[in-house]
Amino acid sequence: MKPLRLIAIWTFFGTVAVHAAPCPTPGGCDPALVGRRSLDALRISGAPPVIDGRLDEPVWSQAPVATGFIQSKPRPGAEASLRSEARVLVDAEAIYVGLTYFDPEPAKILTPLARRDDETVSDWAFVEIDSRHDRRSAFSFGVNPRGVQVDGLWTDDTVYDSSWNAVWEAAAHADARGWTAEFRIPFSQLAFSLPPDGGDLVWGINFYRNSPARGESSNWSPRYSGLGGLVSRFNDLRLPAPARVHRFEMTPYTAPRVGNDGPAGTRKSSNQAGADLRVGLGSSFSLTATLLPDFGQVEADPSQVNLTAFELFQTEQRPFFLEGIDVFRMSTGLAFATRETSFADESPFYSRRVGRAPRGDLPPGTAVAAIPTATELLGALKLSGQTAAGWTLGVFAAETDREQALLDRPDGSRLAWPVEARSTATVARAVRSFGHGDSSFGLFAADLHRSGLGPVLASQEVSDAAALGAEIQHRFDEGRYEVRSWALGSRLTGDEEAIARVAESPSHYFQRPDAQGLPRPPYGTSLAGIAAETRLSRVAGSLLWNLTARAVSPGFDVNELGFQRNADWLLLAGSWQYQSFRPGHRIRAWSVGSSDLGSGWTWSGEPRARVLDAWISIDTGNYWNAKLAATREASTLSTAWLRGGPALLLPPRTTLALSLATDQRKASYGTLDVSAGEEPASGSRSLRVTPLVNLRVSEELQGSMGITWESDTVGWQPVGSDGTETRVARLRQQTLSLTFRADLTLTPRLALQAYLQPFSSVGRYDAYQRLAAPRDPDPGRRFVLLEPGTPVASPDAAQRSLNGDLVLRWEYHPGSFLTAVWNHQRDTLSLDARATAESGLTRLFGDPPVNVLLVKVSRRFGG
Repeated sequence: MKPLRLIAIWTFFGTVAVHAAPCPTPGGCDPALVGRRSLDALRISGAPPVIDGRLDEPVWSQAPVATGFIQSKPRPGAEASLRSEARVLVDAEAIYVGLTYFDPEPAKILTPLARRDDETVSDWAFVEIDSRHDRRSAFSFGVNPRGVQVDGLWTDDTVYDSSWNAVWEAAAHADARGWTAEFRIPFSQLAFSLPPDGGDLVWGINFYRNSPARGESSNWSPRYSGLGGLVSRFNDLRLPAPARVHRFEMTPYTAPRVGNDGPAGTRKSSNQAGADLRVGLGSSFSLTATLLPDFGQVEADPSQVNLTAFELFQTEQRPFFLEGIDVFRMSTGLAFATRETSFADESPFYSRRVGRAPRGDLPPGTAVAAIPTATELLGALKLSGQTAAGWTLGVFAAETDREQALLDRPDGSRLAWPVEARSTATVARAVRSFGHGDSSFGLFAADLHRSGLGPVLASQEVSDAAALGAEIQHRFDEGRYEVRSWALGSRLTGDEEAIARVAESPSHYFQRPDAQGLPRPPYGTSLAGIAAETRLSRVAGSLLWNLTARAVSPGFDVNELGFQRNADWLLLAGSWQYQSFRPGHRIRAWSVGSSDLGSGWTWSGEPRARVLDAWISIDTGNYWNAKLAATREASTLSTAWLRGGPALLLPPRTTLALSLATDQRKASYGTLDVSAGEEPASGSRSLRVTPLVNLRVSEELQGSMGITWESDTVGWQPVGSDGTETRVARLRQQTLSLTFRADLTLTPRLALQAYLQPFSSVGRYDAYQRLAAPRDPDPGRRFVLLEPGTPVASPDAAQRSLNGDLVLRWEYHPGSFLTAVWNHQRDTLSLDARATAESGLTRLFGDPPVNVLLVKVSRRFGG
């Protein structure tokens, strides 16, 4: 798509959006409820209420009442059909919230029992507190009628992080009038600044209600799709300031471990111990330090097959890196993808870099006796809070140890070979909000330093990596439009060989023989670059859209502490969405739009991407959902397809996708995702089918089973070079995986989880070809079949694995846990690809297993 045509489309949508109704339910929005309201908290001096969910203490009837909740669905902006009341009390130590949710049909209230932080389909009561009153961040606390607690953080106004955990109390009670919820949230779990004159505090606050049986959710503060912003729309809470806030928590732990994951399957045991320390620095800052931390993750990463040149993104699962880590993250992701790359997960801070697997090379021809699977972390700290001037600050630092592999020598002795140097990682971010959260400005810095590289690792790893950035955001026209910009600079330094490794890695491929304007070896002892983006968005109304311009220089690289697939991009991209709500009809809501529109080039002007897509989504009256999408990629150059070879002109590709989901309020429901793609010119095609069934056997037991079946044919899959020519082959890949999950919740604080994923994939290669004219307009002349009898090394392979976990979690005291984990793994890579993906699953149980049992006990002191 030509840039001028893309701009013309967005000019049209921008003109139409001016007249788009801010209320997606015509005539349904109540202006009196959309304006900012306030609630006064009542100070109590006597005994605090007992947290039992009943709200039967006389003090509750004396507190001011907040009513007039606003629907988020099914009639966005209209007054809620069910009456809800909220009251707030405070004493010297905590804030207390009482929510009364009336329901004339209490039998329809959904009351499943689930483990902590599992926001399953249920009735829910939430209180969300913007204690910093920056109109951009908030703490979220929720409970369902069975007393199941969930919590999380709102950041950047609209981004929710469910990984944050706090220590607080909640209980609920159901009766003939509906149900009630009662919260006690200690001031020590919130972040705020005390007023210098000792006066009252003003916080942002919202109360949320979800009633799945009616298909209705509502809030005291306005929150619906036609209204821009979320935390910035919170109503006000006035409360007396506490005299002081005590913040001190210490949580020591011990974690004995035993398994057969030692060298050659031998028994290996250990007993790790450490401690976490949280100290309040005034009322608005907190310091979290950890000594000899337990950074193990409970659930194994899902098995995947990666046929691209780029690294796969893995979600973070380690508790320390999940809790409140968003304050350190500068958002640079972009929802734009092509057939070989994506910008969605890119970030200058990717926490899984800290403690990752060692990357040092081993000497050729050596036998490995033992090699570490992760880098040991010696300690880490997080400092976060808000200054009196309104700056939200966060500093993260971690120290990792030197790692060595044990190699067997021919004489029977063993050699310790370095595979990772000692390193120090530091990340800092500062954000300042202006104009009631409508504007913000932020700064970002990250640094990684490796010490003691030595002659072995100096040629493999850079010694220093740094990144500096700034970001700005502004909303205007009463919050309907938003402009965001950010810029980053990066610099790597190290040995010439280490820099060359980065420059010739898949993120850059400077060695391409036809590269224009890229450095040539030697690359020197440093590599630097810049990246920047500006995005204009319509964020309120029935018609939403955005237009993004992004530039990434060839030398930009933040992969030492961040996540980045590739550089050398000039990109113009965007999306749009129109939505309509029709409560009471056979179609409750529908939306149509495009989420992947754009054109991209290299810095020298070579076309890298031309993508056009469209989708439609329908919510039916029986609470089913269907979505159909189509994507068309035009013929463009790929600078990475041939793995450092010349750029290849890829043919056009068309992809269709269908998603179906049944009513999730039912005891059993399912989803089905089907996608199919085709490149006729190269002979490539793909088919992926993923059905998933969820079943609630009882209020305490639920489970799910999913199947993923993939059949891929890649017409031009790179298979390397014989030293004189680049070769490709046709790859036929079949992959089958099953995923089983089961949750047994005995109480809201005691739960047993089971997870099992058998995985099998088989790949076969044929039709070997050599590169002839990679940019020829005729796809048939870009490659030439090898002469009969030409020797080739067949990369046929079959991979199968089995990952399983059984996890028992018990919160035996607030903030104190006993966790027992049994992990079972089987992993085999075979060069015999005669088997099918289906038969690979049946062979799994004949592969040698690895079993690990871990028990972790922690005890929290203080509060």
